[in-house]
Amino acid sequence: MTQAIIVMARDSGMELYGLGKDRARFVHHLEAFAKLVAEAEREAFKQIINETPFSKWFQADVIEAIDKRGQA
Repeated sequence: MTQAIIVMARDSGMELYGLGKDRARFVHHLEAFAKLVAEAEREAFKQIINETPFSKWFQADVIEAIDKRGQA
């Protein structure tokens, strides 16, 4: 997910703002931002799963899969 967010930022032209002498710093901040967005999305999905009337084992399996994706 993090890499997908970085690609979206590049596609939107956002990376143009980081082409100066501080490009490495910009890329570092862009990657940090992408990780925060991805983590927020995973947490939102986990909350939706917890609030949906699925069986507890299904909820646990889906939440575990979401957590594993965040570790990749």
